[in-house]
Amino acid sequence: MITTVLLMLILLWERQPLSSIGIRKTTARDAFWGFIGFLAGGAIISVTMPIVSALGLSTTESGVRRLAELSIGLRVIIVLTAGITEEIQYRGYVIERLTGRLGLSAAISWILFVLLHIWFWGLGGALQIGLASVVLYALYFWRRDLLACILMHVLNDAVALLLIPIILERVS
Repeated sequence: MITTVLLMLILLWERQPLSSIGIRKTTARDAFWGFIGFLAGGAIISVTMPIVSALGLSTTESGVRRLAELSIGLRVIIVLTAGITEEIQYRGYVIERLTGRLGLSAAISWILFVLLHIWFWGLGGALQIGLASVVLYALYFWRRDLLACILMHVLNDAVALLLIPIILERVS
C-alpha cells in the first residue's frame, strides 16, 4: 500500500519519472552487480552469525525458522513483496527525496530500515540485516539502478525463506 502511494505520488503529484528513484532499464552489467551484491550480503550474514550468537543475541536463523512454518506460497509472496517494496521505499524514494542530501538521506534510511526490522528479527538479526544492507546502499549509490537492488534483495530473501528452510528440514 505504501509503495503504491509513493509510486502514485512520484508520477501524479511530483510529475517525475520512475527513473528519478532509480527505476530504469536494467543492463546485464547492473544485474551482474546485483548478483555480486547478493553474494556479498550473504557472506556478511554468514560471517556475523557466530559473532551475534557470541554476544547472546538472536540471529536471523530464528526468524527464518519462524517464517519456514508458513506455506511456501506465502513465503514466495513475502520474498517478492519485501524485495520490491523495501527497495522502493528505503533505497529509492527515501534516499532521493528525504533531505536533498544523498548521504544524509541514506543514513536516515539505513537507521529506519534497521529499526523496523528489530520487531521481527530481534536486535541481533536486525544488526545482521543492517550490515548486509550496507551492500544494497553501496550498490544503489554506485549503479543508481533500483532494479539491481531489487534483484539482490529478492535473491537474498529467496535463499533465506525458500532454500534454507528446505535444507533445515532435511537436516532435522
